[in-house]
Amino acid sequence: MPSVTTTSEQLRSSDDAAPAGAGPASARSGFRLTRRQLRAALGVLWVIAACLQFQPFMFSKGLALEIVAPEAAGQPPIVTGPVGLFVRAVSSHPAAFNWVFAPAELGIGVALLLVSRHRAARWVSGVGVAMALGIWWLGESMGGLLTGSAAGSMGAPGAALLYAVIGLAAWPTRADDDRPARWLPAAWFVIWGGTAALSALPAATTPDGLAGQVLMGSTMSPGFLARPEYAFAERISRVSAGTALVVAAVVVAVQVMIAIGGLLTGRLRTVAAALALAFAALTWMLCQGFGGITTGEATDVATAPLLALLTAALMSTSGVRRIR
Repeated sequence: MPSVTTTSEQLRSSDDAAPAGAGPASARSGFRLTRRQLRAALGVLWVIAACLQFQPFMFSKGLALEIVAPEAAGQPPIVTGPVGLFVRAVSSHPAAFNWVFAPAELGIGVALLLVSRHRAARWVSGVGVAMALGIWWLGESMGGLLTGSAAGSMGAPGAALLYAVIGLAAWPTRADDDRPARWLPAAWFVIWGGTAALSALPAATTPDGLAGQVLMGSTMSPGFLARPEYAFAERISRVSAGTALVVAAVVVAVQVMIAIGGLLTGRLRTVAAALALAFAALTWMLCQGFGGITTGEATDVATAPLLALLTAALMSTSGVRRIR
């Protein structure tokens, strides 16, 4: 028969053994995503990105001149300088460079799916994080964060940055049944809090600013969605400035709730996760055109699937322990 005496060691034990109300949301809901499973899910997204990178368009100058270069417009020298060099190099030998990019992404994805040995998995994760950060800087121009007109609904802070964050959260440990990194709620707060700040910028609170977000999605959506999205964007552009400000305020409020909810536990975190998934799904359809995967020019699936994976990882992290 177990002792009823609670020791200090027991109070510091795993959240799985914590009393009701004291553990994380994952402990009470039964949902738990291990670091190994998180790496495998991330590997699937890397493989999808690699398949998109093998599209014929990616072997042409269009990759550098039509996808990478426009991202640097309006950016400071820390972005335009390196990106300009990168664009000139890739546009001079596009096929050769893409025969490096596409297989590298495919290799990272397959390795994340298959490699389980601790040391090898750390090497794979390190390469994946490094490549993601390189893509974020040179390929995505830091997600446009320094332009003053970036918006979370259109992909800020950048899909590649989310690849890196998730890769670090799933960093291999000696026991691969461990939950994702404990700092993930803090990263969640920074990501969603930053998204809320972007949504509060003047460029995102006007009728034209809101309409532009939907209009961007219509250029990447399949035909059956592009036409209604374009019509919807036109209607938004004709609303009053006051109405646009109210809509923007609601969006900011929801994003702040998501950011703060990720720091909490229990039902509040679950509500924040549900709001995050709903926001990601809605913007993926309306503003990101499902990543433009039907255009033949998409480089990834955009941020929404990554935010969904980040949400699953958050719900698997440990919460704040309370001693009763």
